[in-house]
Amino acid sequence: MKKMFENMKISKKLITGFLLIAVLVIVVGAIGIVNITGQLRDQQTTFSENTMGIKDADDAQMDFINLRVCILKLCVYYDMPANRNKNIDEAKELLAVADQSVNDYASLLSDTQDRANYDALKTSFAAYAKAVNNIMTAAEAGKPVGDILAIIEDAGSVNQDVIDAFETLSNDNVTLAQDRLTENTTSVRIAIFVMLGVIAASFAAALFTAFSISGMVGKPMQKFAAFAKMLAEGDIDVMKIVDEKDRLWALRKDEVGLLARSFDDMIVSTAEQAQKARAIADGDLTVQITVRSEFDTLGKALSDKKRMSWRKTSKVMQMQETCSWRRCSGPWKRSTHPRKTSVRSSR
Repeated sequence: MKKMFENMKISKKLITGFLLIAVLVIVVGAIGIVNITGQLRDQQTTFSENTMGIKDADDAQMDFINLRVCILKLCVYYDMPANRNKNIDEAKELLAVADQSVNDYASLLSDTQDRANYDALKTSFAAYAKAVNNIMTAAEAGKPVGDILAIIEDAGSVNQDVIDAFETLSNDNVTLAQDRLTENTTSVRIAIFVMLGVIAASFAAALFTAFSISGMVGKPMQKFAAFAKMLAEGDIDVMKIVDEKDRLWALRKDEVGLLARSFDDMIVSTAEQAQKARAIADGDLTVQITVRSEFDTLGKALSDKKRMSWRKTSKVMQMQETCSWRRCSGPWKRSTHPRKTSVRSSR
C-alpha cells in the first residue's frame, strides 16, 4: 500500500489526501446525523408512548375523580329534585367522558406490561361504570338515598380497584419514561465517545497522511535543492550527502523518481565532462568529446577547446619539425660549400 502510494503522482497524492480527509469528515458527519436522528426518534417515542400516556392517564383519572364528586353531589342534593336531575345528567356525561378517555389510552400502549396494566384498568373501570349505571337507575327511579348509598358502599372495592389501576398505569409510565431517559442518556454518551473516537482517528489519519506526503515529497525536494546548490558551487561529490535510502528514490514512478533519475544522469554526465576537461587540461587530446544535444553548451565548449588545443599542438609540432630539419640541414650545406669554395679559390 505504501509502495503504491509512493509511486502515485504528487497531484494524485494530494487528491488522495484531501479525499481521505473528506471521507473522514463525511463519516463524522454521518455518525453525528445518525445519532441526532436516533435521539430525536427516541424522544418522539418517549413523548408519544410515555409522556402522552401519562397525560391521557391523568386526564382519564381526573374524569374519574370528577365522576365520583358528581356521585357524591347527587347523594348530598338527592332530596332536591332539580339538583338531583342535574347531577344525574352530569354524572352520565362524565361517565361517557371518562370511558372515552380510558378507550383513547389504547392507542398509546408501549409494551406488554403497559398492555396488562391497561387491561386491568379497563376491567375495573367497566365494573365501576356498571355500578355508576346502577346508581343512576336507582336515582332516576326515585329510590331512597339510603339505597343509593348502599350501592355506593357496595361499589367501594371496585372504586378502589380503579384508583389502584390508574396509579399503577401512571407509575409504570413514569418508570418507563425514566428508563428510556436513562437509555437515551447512555446512548448520547456512547454517541459522544464514538464521535470523539472517530474525530481522534480522523485527526490521526489526517496527520499521518500529511506527514506521509511531506516525507515522500518534502524531504526529497530538500535533498534535491542541496544537490543543486552543490552543483552550482562546482561540487559534484553528492554521495557525501546521499544514503542508501535516498538512492531508492530513483526507483519511484512519480515526479520524485523522475527528478532523481534526471539528477543521476546530470551528475554522471557532469562528472564525465569534468573528467574529460581535466584530461584535456593535462594535454590528453585523445579523449572523445560527445556532444549530447544541440543545446549541450559544455560539450560544444570542450569540443572547441580540444580542437583549438589540437591546432596549437599541431603548429608546435610543425615548428619543432622545421627546427629539427634546419638543424640537420646546416652541416650538409657546410660540407658541400667548401668544395665550391676551393675551386673558386684555386682559380
